[in-house]
Amino acid sequence: MIDRLLSYWNYGSKYCGLELTTKDQSDQWFALVAKKSRDEFLELETFEASDISAITTNLKKQQHCILTINTDQVLVKEVDSGKTLKAALTDAFPGLEIDSFYAELLQSGEKSWVSLCKKSYVDSILEECRQAKISVYEFHLGPTLITQALLALEEHQILCNRFSMVRNQQEILEMHTTSEHTTYALDDRELESSYLLSLGALLAYEVKLSIPSNYNGLQQSLQGTYVQSNRFRKTVGIAIVIALLTLLVNTFYFTSFQKEVNELEMVAAAKESHKSMHNKLNAAVLKKENIIENIFNNGNSRSSYFLNQLTHSKPATIQFDEIIFQPLQKSIREDKAILWKEDLIEVRGRSTVESEFTIWIQAIENQNWISEVIVLAYGGQNKETEDFHIEIRLKNDSKE
Repeated sequence: MIDRLLSYWNYGSKYCGLELTTKDQSDQWFALVAKKSRDEFLELETFEASDISAITTNLKKQQHCILTINTDQVLVKEVDSGKTLKAALTDAFPGLEIDSFYAELLQSGEKSWVSLCKKSYVDSILEECRQAKISVYEFHLGPTLITQALLALEEHQILCNRFSMVRNQQEILEMHTTSEHTTYALDDRELESSYLLSLGALLAYEVKLSIPSNYNGLQQSLQGTYVQSNRFRKTVGIAIVIALLTLLVNTFYFTSFQKEVNELEMVAAAKESHKSMHNKLNAAVLKKENIIENIFNNGNSRSSYFLNQLTHSKPATIQFDEIIFQPLQKSIREDKAILWKEDLIEVRGRSTVESEFTIWIQAIENQNWISEVIVLAYGGQNKETEDFHIEIRLKNDSKE
């Protein structure tokens, strides 16, 4: 389980074997892409193009790959088995300035094959891949990776780009150049021979191949660059995910907190509204109580004075039925203001002599506390007694 997680961290789920070869005297790219699941390669996809940009349209950005450079710029010669790379190069290419070339030695049983290519050419291919946003994890020259592809094949004669081989189990007995092609059965699908070296590249992932070469430092540099880039991308990705999760959690808690705050604010607003309404009602009640109290307080003193004055001034022929000091304009109602007629006295009564009633009206009009006397009604009962209703308006400075 840990190995699978480590493999996914290092390479993801998509693997790519890429080969640049010569076909009909021109360069041709072959790519084999597969999804790795539970140590098996599934969903194999093949792509062929004369330009690497056409290949990258089918690959994810910064797709890693193992590259095989197998064009006619790569020279391959058979040498005796058991020799070191340096000895093999001396035998195969006498007088060669090795510092200008990359070389790799394929060892298989009793025979070996040395592959040779100019450094400037290889470097240009690696740069082309870099410009195309393809991360070359490692590269190999010529048919070297065919040894990995043999693990998936049963045929005695093997064809790949530029080469035909005869094998005995995992040992290569013969190798010759050829332009022939064929198709091989791989489990539930068929694979063209043009993709055998790309298949070998897929199978070479996470396998420590023991292939002598003079560019181990370059391989390590490519792998180091990929590891750092991969680690940076995934670390940034994880950081972004953590930041988004943190933001999501904070948003959730903030929303929850804000909801509680809103609810508390609504409760507080309701309480404040109730308090304000309660205060208004209290103020209204207090105002009415004050008004009533003022009416009674003021009325008791002033009305007593006015009643005495009216009573003493009237003749015996006049009787009072009702005297109202500052009568209400309207009856008292709930939630309504109490309104009364200020500085006003209403008097209702009976008179038996009209002339004396008239003299009494004139007399009280001359009182210094009276502003005006209005006779609202007179007469109507019988010939001997007349009902009257008068309104006496008081001066504002009337003494209490």
